[in-house]
Amino acid sequence: MPFSCFPSNLSFVLTEHEAYVFHWTTDNVPSFRSPDGSREQNSHAAKQTTLLTAQFPKSNPQVPNCRPYFSLLVITRRLVRTNIEPRVTMSQIANEGKHEKILLAFDFDHTIINDNSDTYVTKLAPNGKIPPEIKALYSDQGWTLFMSEIFRYLHSNKTTPKQILECMTEISFSPGMVDLLTTLDQTKAEAIVISDANYIFIDHILTFHGLKDRINKIFTNPAKFNNEGRLELEMYHVQDSCSLSTVNLCKGQILESYIEERAKENVIFTHIAFVGDGENDFCPSLRLSPKDFVFPREGYSLVKHIEKMKAEQGLHIKANIHTWKSGLDILKILSDKVPLLVQPSL
Repeated sequence: MPFSCFPSNLSFVLTEHEAYVFHWTTDNVPSFRSPDGSREQNSHAAKQTTLLTAQFPKSNPQVPNCRPYFSLLVITRRLVRTNIEPRVTMSQIANEGKHEKILLAFDFDHTIINDNSDTYVTKLAPNGKIPPEIKALYSDQGWTLFMSEIFRYLHSNKTTPKQILECMTEISFSPGMVDLLTTLDQTKAEAIVISDANYIFIDHILTFHGLKDRINKIFTNPAKFNNEGRLELEMYHVQDSCSLSTVNLCKGQILESYIEERAKENVIFTHIAFVGDGENDFCPSLRLSPKDFVFPREGYSLVKHIEKMKAEQGLHIKANIHTWKSGLDILKILSDKVPLLVQPSL
C-alpha cells in the first residue's frame, strides 16, 4: 500500500506498551515520535518487516490520545530506527542469566539399587547372622547407631574393607534404572541421591558400575574406614524440626536446601521429580508442587504410606504421583510430560 494513501499527520500507537509512536508526516516520510515530543526521522531505516494491523475503539484508556474510530493496515518494508531495542519484560530481566533444568532426586536402597545395602552387608557376619543384642539396637530413630554396631561386629570378626566393598558390587540395580540414569540429558537435567545409607557404599557402587558421573551430588551419612579397617559412620545431620523424618536425615530439608543452593548459582528447576520406595521418602514428596512428580515404587511401603498419611493426618501430596516398576516407566512419563529431557537418539 503506497504511503500517499494515508492522510498527513496521522499518528497511531504500534502497541499498547511501546514507548514510541509511529507518526506520518506531511511529506509521507514515516518517523517515530518519542514521549517527550521529539521526532526521530527516517534516516536510519533499513529493516524489512510487517508492522501490524491496528484497530482502536472510540475510547481506550490504555491507548492515550487515541483518535476515534479508525482501523488501519500498515504493511511496509521499512521500519524506522532499527537501533531501537524491543522492550525487555520484568520476567526476562529476572531470568537473565538463569539456566532452567529438571531435577531428579533419588533414594538409593530399593530405588537405584534393587536391595538394601546396609542389610545386604550382614551376609559377611559369621553364618550370616547378627547377634540379638545388636538387633535390639535397631529403631526408626537410631539406624546410624545400629549400623555402626554392625560394622563394629563385622570388624571384630576379621571382615576387611575389601570384602565389604566387593560385597557391595554384587548388588544389582533396579530394573531400568541404569537406562534412566544414562539416558537423561545432563544439559537439561540434574540427578541427586538422598539416602539414609552411607557414602562409602553409594560412592563405591556407582563408581564401580561407571555411573558416578551421572549423579550431580550425593547426600547421605558420612562414612570412612579408620586406620584399623573398621567402617565408621556419622549422622548426616541432627534435626528435630521434622517429625516425619529420622533425627539423622530429613530428606525434605536436604532437597529444599539443594534447590536454594542451585538457585544462588543461577540454576532454576522448572520441574522436580522424587523417586523412592520407603516411608522416609514421604517428607520430600510432600514438599513438591503440582507441576512436580513423585514416583513411589510399586509394591513398596511408600505407596501405602501416602494413602495412610492422607487419610489419617490430612497430609496430601500436591505433585503428580506415578508408581513405577522400572526406571523406564519413570523415563517414559517424564519424556512425555517434560519435552527434551532425554538425549536425542543418534
